[in-house]
Amino acid sequence: MAGTLELGLLRYIARTEQASSIDIHYDGADHGEIAARPEDDPWNFWTFRLRANAELDVDERTESYELESGFSADRVTDALKLEFSVDGSYNRRLFETSDTTSVTSIRESYGAEGLSVWSLSDHWSAGTAFEVGHSSFANEDVQLRVGPALEYNIFPYSESTRRQFNFLYTIGVRYHNYIEQTVFLKEEETLPHHRFSVRLSVRQPWGESYGFLTFSQFLHDPSKNRFTAFAGADFRIFRGLSLRLNANYSRIRDQLNVPAGDATTEEVLLRQRILQSGFEYGVSVGFSYTFGSIYSNVVNPRLDRF
Repeated sequence: MAGTLELGLLRYIARTEQASSIDIHYDGADHGEIAARPEDDPWNFWTFRLRANAELDVDERTESYELESGFSADRVTDALKLEFSVDGSYNRRLFETSDTTSVTSIRESYGAEGLSVWSLSDHWSAGTAFEVGHSSFANEDVQLRVGPALEYNIFPYSESTRRQFNFLYTIGVRYHNYIEQTVFLKEEETLPHHRFSVRLSVRQPWGESYGFLTFSQFLHDPSKNRFTAFAGADFRIFRGLSLRLNANYSRIRDQLNVPAGDATTEEVLLRQRILQSGFEYGVSVGFSYTFGSIYSNVVNPRLDRF
């Protein structure tokens, strides 16, 4: 109560001769941020999200329905970041090619992933991650990835809302149990894998620019690798509304999961299975509008692309 009365009297003291002798001291978070305390938060920093979607399209000759659902749980503080999510989708399409014949396409995928990140210093972070899933399109009956990561940010993480220049290295093991035998005559394999990434993002009054370079490689065969480049920019039109431009390119040499044998015309047109490819690229343009709270108690971008 005494503290509240002192705050209320400050504006009156400022009008007196004694104002020049008054010192004001603030015991709070660094850089003027007001940090939430666990005792004030009944959720103890945890955030949960549930999503579900169902879609049905029918006409006289075609029928399509899709189900999607997901759940995620995050806990983010300055010292520790925890993320966990599960999701799944099922898509079935039926095409009547004539009065007596039809083609059915089914694609399904589901999986779970988790991430733990520890803040070692203003520049260093360490973490572990896992991912397990199934994908009929990618010829993966079971796919498991697990391993540690280390990240170095040239700029202090306290400046992450304005600029970041990160170097990320990950190494781990990947287990694959394929639905069909692959072009390398494999039905199951466990392989060591590593990845190196460089990411830069800068926020300016006109908007934001960002990009990254990634090189990944299977350690049992260095020729099985992939290089990816991405660049983008958000141009602020007015408060909240931005124009977004993105471009990406990948050189692909690591497709170990391509099924053996030629794909049928139906599989290609209906995108029922992954195809052998040496590269891919794309460009996109769009608009985004952001609104809501201008305050954020905690900003923790560590290992975002792990």
